[in-house]
Amino acid sequence: MSLSPGAAYALAAERYPAFVADLATLVGIDSESSDADGVNRIADVVCDRALRSGCRVERATGGTHGGIRLGDRVVVRRSGSGTARVLMLAHMDTVFARGTAAARPFRVADGRAYGPGVCDDKAGLLAGLTVLDILAGAQAHSVAEVVLLCVPDEEIGSPTSRDEIARLAAESDVVLSLEGAREDGSLVSSRKGIADITVTLTGRAAHPGVDFERGANAVVAAALLVADAHRINAEVPGVRVNVGRISGGERVNVVAASAAVELEVRVDPQPGLDEAIGRVRRLVDTPYVPGVTASMTVSNACPPMRRDPRQDVVLDEVRSVARELGFAVGDVSTGGAADANYAAAAGVPTLDGLGPVGGDDHSVDEWLDLDSVVPRIAMLACLIARLPAAIGCVGAATRAD
Repeated sequence: MSLSPGAAYALAAERYPAFVADLATLVGIDSESSDADGVNRIADVVCDRALRSGCRVERATGGTHGGIRLGDRVVVRRSGSGTARVLMLAHMDTVFARGTAAARPFRVADGRAYGPGVCDDKAGLLAGLTVLDILAGAQAHSVAEVVLLCVPDEEIGSPTSRDEIARLAAESDVVLSLEGAREDGSLVSSRKGIADITVTLTGRAAHPGVDFERGANAVVAAALLVADAHRINAEVPGVRVNVGRISGGERVNVVAASAAVELEVRVDPQPGLDEAIGRVRRLVDTPYVPGVTASMTVSNACPPMRRDPRQDVVLDEVRSVARELGFAVGDVSTGGAADANYAAAAGVPTLDGLGPVGGDDHSVDEWLDLDSVVPRIAMLACLIARLPAAIGCVGAATRAD
């Protein structure tokens, strides 16, 4: 059975009161990435909702990162009789510390919902669960399988989930990420790549009054490196280097024997993350101060989400469904990285921002446009039901890569 936009809208509207009630429940649970117990409470709600709607659920015990235990990972599956496979991505963690939910509880004012994680990504998480329920209720079985992957660690770069994202993406024809739509309602078609770089500099201590010349000042070398790193922003289009932290030395009457610089690199899909990291590496290899050596480590590297020509097929279908629902949808590139980056790197057409509309993520003013909930869920449900017909050639191309 096919699912028309009108039918999808009616089914989404029917489920709207439960959506808001469930959203209040989720926002009321603290689930900062390092709070495994809190994230697992969100996972409990996800599993309960999914099982009640007849989905299959797989729950994997969380791993550790930096010595910190992380929450569980949940995979929700609904099968159909079609051929295309669709993966939806959502995350259960937030950036807000334990106690925030009590300090800033869920509230609704002037058509908006507020609270920690209300948009990023608890509304998107619920949108995915609601869509699975709608597809079951409408008996829309045009896809072979729709999978919703719910991860516990997106806000810290998905260190324990990125391999699973890539694996499930490679098994799929299309990936739809349920981060919130941009404030103007746009979807996200490309994202910057990102990496953290730590530079460690080692010099030689000396007395500045007695044998200054025997010293090798690591802090001076760090300062010169920082100035050159900042200049990359003006010299290389598409690359942004932020010097976040510099430290070094022991006391004012000792030539500094050690220093450290922490950088963040963000880069457009072109020129690419490897080129940007290489530019920083050349600076690290520069002998700024005789006797000072430097080394660098790269962590949390996330590849850029590149615009894929096959993505246009999905975007065209989104726009078609949206027009039938009475609104227009655009797409933008954004500077933030997300789980969609890892999916796109697997060579699968990926589209992001398919959750309801919201904004001011990671702030005390984070909000969700409640009027966007029903039309966006309807759009997502109808899109998935139509994808097999729209992407037949796309799916074949994906598997051949």
